[in-house]
Amino acid sequence: MGLASLFSLLFLSLPDVVRDVLVDPALRVFLILDALPQGLVWLLVLLVLGFLALKFFRVFGAGAPRNEKPGASSSLFLRDLVSLLRRSRYSPWARRAVRWRLARIAVALRTERELISPDRAWEEIREGRWPKDPVLSAFLRGEGGGNFLRELEEALDSLYRYAQGGEL
Repeated sequence: MGLASLFSLLFLSLPDVVRDVLVDPALRVFLILDALPQGLVWLLVLLVLGFLALKFFRVFGAGAPRNEKPGASSSLFLRDLVSLLRRSRYSPWARRAVRWRLARIAVALRTERELISPDRAWEEIREGRWPKDPVLSAFLRGEGGGNFLRELEEALDSLYRYAQGGEL
């Protein structure tokens, strides 16, 4: 109640300020909008509302929990991997990314099977001391110069055998 009486006191005591600050600018905006075609005004209103809705959903929709299916992240991972493999036929960047992913898998497998730190496993891969399989070792270090897809297949076979309990 106190805020309403403060505003009414302000409006009644300073009519010139209220007219100059609020009424005249609002009247000018109304006259400009009245002179425009009605279709243009509604288009402008819709564009502004659409922009505000987009901003609202970007700000408040990003933190909202999503109802994803349990396998949705793995299918997204597989789609990303398939796309990367397709690009690896012609893109050196994609080949490096595939090698990097395979090296991460190799390090994870080795640290799981052997008592070795991930840093040491990465160091041994970079230095060529591990794995003992020359094709896999060259592939993980990016030294393969032949057919990338054939080298990838052999590297995957070697890692699969290693994951099943075999040796490299």
